[in-house]
Amino acid sequence: MKNLMDVTEKERKLLYLIYSNKSIRTKDLCRLAGLKVSNCYDIVNRLVKRGVVRKEMSANAVHK
Repeated sequence: MKNLMDVTEKERKLLYLIYSNKSIRTKDLCRLAGLKVSNCYDIVNRLVKRGVVRKEMSANAVHK
């Protein structure tokens, strides 16, 4: 497992945005970070897998 200090520049950017706004939606995170949605989701999922961040469903989430 990577050390928390062993993060890429893109991971660092996302972490800053996440910790600045803990309730940010992934879609908004991608836009603010200036990353393609697929790249952003991949990075977020890696951070979740490493236990650095946790995804939570909003109470307003609609499942189809």
